[in-house]
Parts: sequence; structure tokens; C-alpha cells
Amino acid sequence: MVPGNSLSLEGICLQGAVEHFFFDAAPRNITPYGDGNINDSWLVTQSNGNDWILQRINSHVFSRPDLVLSNMRLVINHLVKEGRRLGLVPERLQVFYLKTGSNSADYFIDEDNYWWRAISFINDTTTFRTIHHPVQAMEIGSGLGLFHRLLSTLPSVSLADTLPGFHDTSNYLVNYDVIFKKYSASLNEEEIYCARFVEKRRHLPDLLTREKQNLIIQATHNDPKVANFLFSSDGKRVVSLVDLDTVKPGLLLHDIGDGLRSCCSLGREDFAEKGPLFDPEFFRSFLIGYQQEFGLRLTHWDQNRIVAATLLITFELGLRFFSDHLSGNVYFKIDYPGHNLKRGLALFHQAAKMESMRDQLDDIVSDIFSTDSITTNPLI
Repeated sequence: MVPGNSLSLEGICLQGAVEHFFFDAAPRNITPYGDGNINDSWLVTQSNGNDWILQRINSHVFSRPDLVLSNMRLVINHLVKEGRRLGLVPERLQVFYLKTGSNSADYFIDEDNYWWRAISFINDTTTFRTIHHPVQAMEIGSGLGLFHRLLSTLPSVSLADTLPGFHDTSNYLVNYDVIFKKYSASLNEEEIYCARFVEKRRHLPDLLTREKQNLIIQATHNDPKVANFLFSSDGKRVVSLVDLDTVKPGLLLHDIGDGLRSCCSLGREDFAEKGPLFDPEFFRSFLIGYQQEFGLRLTHWDQNRIVAATLLITFELGLRFFSDHLSGNVYFKIDYPGHNLKRGLALFHQAAKMESMRDQLDDIVSDIFSTDSITTNPLI
């Protein structure tokens, strides 16, 4: 239930934001929500029965929250407009919206200069950290393809770059080297494994950069992990893709690779002993769903680098977790000491698994995107 007069949860004062956004009907319940790595979130139920996600934007990650919100407005409006034109919103994709506060602003800045927002809650949905059936993988691939399809008509120049250097693996390596020099004399066994893994794969950033001029760049999500897809309550159908903080111009392959990385992992991201397995059947199903929704727009350059993109993004995220562990966990939230190390280990194990399956995964891509196997979606 709503706390006392201080209206504080987890040491964070919500008073000003609650008064700003919920002036029309007082909250009857406020509870922490989700397990995101970046922002702080609460589920707010008003006395009129409306549900909202109240979020405090992490200004240490997003130095320009105003640009994050500007991008979000543009993307929401475009998804709704283009989706309605094609008969896809809300029939195929539900889109959340930002709540306007007491002064007609859809944001609130508290006394500590944190930015807040309230997002409509999409009811009768569920989320997963890992999926359990190939049909769910196909749904995620289709959902991401639909998202890309709708945003393909949004000029990417209209979006701000809210995370300069994001998905610049070479730059992450440079930052890692600086951090690593400070700690290389006192590493434990798991940290030594990670360091050796990184050292042997310094060539990976070249997998996409060498052909970047031939790859599709448009508005992308940049964090299409399983947990950001809302499924219908029976867990069978994707109804929305949420968390638009990272939307900006980027390579389609970064989204496809990250979606595959998350979708095909049959284990928690911090299960470091063996790492999450990588399921080729889920890989195939995801790509079938994506191909039917948007895959026909991919160039042969993009198609031929799907496996490389999946390997690269897995290595990149593992590198980021490991670097954050070494630097004191300043970026990603942790649940216990060493959490980011476990995450990094799991992702490096997963990348190694992909490397061992490289030929098999390339064959799956060739099979799905061959002329004989292409099935045209009548909505395209």
C-alpha cells in the first residue's frame, strides 16, 4: 500500500512525482516493479482503477533525459500513426503512452534533478526472462520484425543519439583496457578466465564495421531482450515491445543479434557455471518470424552477417558486464556482490557455444533466407 507522509520507497522519495502525475485520482497502491538493470520503476494503481508504470530515469546512464523523452514521443506517435494506417495497431501491436501531469507536462524533475515519467500499463500481459517454446521465439522474431517495419518509415535523422558510443564494441574494448590495468594484479580465477576470453577475441569488432556501409541503418530498439516483449496472458502471442529508452538510429543487425542472443538462451544471464545454452531451434524459429514480418527488406549483406552479429553482441554485452564489475558496478544494477561478473561469465560461455555451432547456425540462416524457402507475409 501507499506508505506514509514521506511517500518513500527503497530510499527514493516519490512524493513530487506522484503529486505531479496522479493529480486526477490518488494512488491506492504503489509497489516496486520489474527487474530492469537501469531505471527505478513502480507500479501505481489509482483509485479510479487505472494502472501506470512510474519511472525515475537513470541520469548516470542517460545524461540527457530530455532527449530520451523526445525520442520516445516521436517513436510512440509514429508507431501509432503508421500502425493504424496499416491496420496493425492495436490489432497486432499495442503501444503504451506517456501520462500528462498536472502542468500538462509528461515529465517531472525532482529536487535532485532526476527526471520522472509515467507510462500506461498494458493489462492482461505477462513477461519472461527466458522462453520455453519455439513458438514463443517465433513470436519474438515477428514482434521485432513488425517494430522494425513500422519504424522503417521514420527518418532516423529525427532521433537524437541518446547513448553516444552504444554498440561501439571497439570503444568498449578501449574502456575495458583502461579499467583492467587498475585491477590486473589482483584477479580471481573467474576474472582471469574472462580476461583471457576477451584477449583472444579482440578481432570481433571488425565483424560488422568492415561492411557497415552496406548494412541497413534505421531507427532501432537497441535492447530487444526477451523481458522487453509483452506476451498475452496465456504466453502464446507477443502484443507489445516496451522500454524505448534506447531507441535511436542504428544497425538492424544489432537488434536482430541481441534479440537472438536473449531469445535463444536457455538459462539465466547470471548462471555462470556453464552459461546459458544456445538453442538452434529457437534460433531458427526467431528468424522465421522475423523473415515473415520484415526479413524480405534485409540485404544479402545483412543476411550473411546475422550469426556474426549475434556473436558480436553477446561478446559485447559480456565485456560490458565484466568491465562494470571491475569498475565497481556503476552502470548495471546488481543483486549481490559479483553479480556482474557472473553475467559476464555466462555471456562469454554463451559466445563460446555460438562459436562451436557457427556452421550449423549459418546453414539455418541460408535455409530461411533462400529464395525457395521465403514465404511472403500478405501484410508487407
